[in-house]
Amino acid sequence: MVVAETIGNFTVFIWVKLWPVSTDEVVIIRDLVEFWRFFNPDYAQGDAFGMAYFSL
Repeated sequence: MVVAETIGNFTVFIWVKLWPVSTDEVVIIRDLVEFWRFFNPDYAQGDAFGMAYFSL
């Protein structure tokens, strides 16, 4: 799994996770839920502030 962000003309790889071939599906699903909770912000203040700042 790769988490990437595009900034201008550049792609930045923020985080990468690899699982062994024989990993149980339950482990992968649990990891995906944890990663979703970590990378999913409660609010988009940073992005919204940046867009509002650049649009002024």
